[in-house]
Amino acid sequence: MFDIVDNQTGEVYEENLLLASAVIFAAKKGWKVEKIDKDPEDPTVWVKNPEVDAEAEKLKKAKEFWGY
Repeated sequence: MFDIVDNQTGEVYEENLLLASAVIFAAKKGWKVEKIDKDPEDPTVWVKNPEVDAEAEKLKKAKEFWGY
């Protein structure tokens, strides 16, 4: 059973899914599968969430604007 984890933040989105279900779930959410870790102790599907990228870009622009 696989967990779906954000590659940038480490946030766990879903737990205990079959590999095929995890990949389909990620695709339906619009996430890109970055890596599939088949470790028997902690199997993980690492994804890239475009929403996280958008938030990071907004924060970067705000920091530049305010001079931080």
